[in-house]
Amino acid sequence: MPKNNKYYHTSVDIKEYEFEYVTCKVTSDIRKLIRKFNASKDKNEKTKIAEQLPISIFPVCRFCGKLIINSNFKLIANVKNTAIKLHKPQIWCREINDNKYYLSCCEDCLFEHFKDDPPKSTKYYFMKANKYGMYEFGYSEEEYRKICSMCTGVTEKSMKKKWGDEIGLEKWQEYCNKQSINNTFEYKKENYGWNEIDFKKFNLSRAVTKENQIKKYGEIDGLKRWNKYVERQKLTKSYDYMIDKFGIEKTNEINASKALSLDNFTKKYGTKLGEEKYIEYCKTTHIFYSKISQKLFDEIDKYIGNKYTTYYATKNYEKQFNVSNGKHVCVDYYIKELNLCIEFNGTVFHGDYRRFKQTDYPNPFDNTITAKQMHDNDSARYKELNVLYDVKTIVVWEIDYNNGIDMEKFIQEKINIIL
Repeated sequence: MPKNNKYYHTSVDIKEYEFEYVTCKVTSDIRKLIRKFNASKDKNEKTKIAEQLPISIFPVCRFCGKLIINSNFKLIANVKNTAIKLHKPQIWCREINDNKYYLSCCEDCLFEHFKDDPPKSTKYYFMKANKYGMYEFGYSEEEYRKICSMCTGVTEKSMKKKWGDEIGLEKWQEYCNKQSINNTFEYKKENYGWNEIDFKKFNLSRAVTKENQIKKYGEIDGLKRWNKYVERQKLTKSYDYMIDKFGIEKTNEINASKALSLDNFTKKYGTKLGEEKYIEYCKTTHIFYSKISQKLFDEIDKYIGNKYTTYYATKNYEKQFNVSNGKHVCVDYYIKELNLCIEFNGTVFHGDYRRFKQTDYPNPFDNTITAKQMHDNDSARYKELNVLYDVKTIVVWEIDYNNGIDMEKFIQEKINIIL
């Protein structure tokens, strides 16, 4: 009897047929061959044993014409010893939308075809939504895509649709928990013998990249899919799109949860480990700062550092915020309780108009950006922080600080803190 797998989130219907029994008088010699065949894990030895059987019960490779015998195949005889069949793998034929596809590619031809990207386990051969399965069974590219869309459609919404809200949510959470274990390096290493290189290749192969799309769908269709994906990402990651979909409050919450900040590190890993990981992250991302800016912030911190939670490069590291298009913004000095930042703008690297014209190129390391563009970029950043996180920004220019600042007056009037 064929197994009928009807997936609720697709119109694709797959019937899977097992191997059938083939009439044969199972003598003691044949039983010995079956036991020997099942005990062996060597494909070549299994092939020699199979050739001694009086009947052919194995599929034939459509490429090389040899019997399809893999190292995990098993034989079985019926109770009356009047017939035998190939018991494992159980599936040898798939009927997809009334089209039948038979197991018709041997392991050698499969590995030769995928020599640059071989399957890691024999179970990969017989998966429905799998390029190796497509090659073994000879699906058409169109059917392969239908199967992929079917088998990758497990979502919270589809679970609830099938099982109801309460049970569907439970099953979705079970699925997520299982996936969180099955997709770890430790699981792959223990069950499949993978090393770190295998695990890295596996994750890279799943990524939506131009190379992977071309490899999966061909150059023309792959490029179309990649360009469509890029345009979609530009839309869905834009601030306007998120505002329309989630509203301002939820959008700010989502962006805040994605920020590579000390708060998010400690929330994810705990206080101690989170602080260690955040410090390591800051070191590896090479956050640069000027010594004169730290001198200013040290002076400010003497007045308010014991009353408020403050962040700057040499204390807790610079506060980071996730903004549009997946970018991160670091602010020079941040006061958490006031949700306020102080930016120290250097004369050269921020193009102070008191020294440079708007059309000048102040940065000696980058002669492509004018002083006006510097100002525009800074203003856009301050505005984005204000819109997304309601962060207010105070700017201190290097020239003003060098000319001398009355710190107590600055704190009371600019920061609005009563000392």
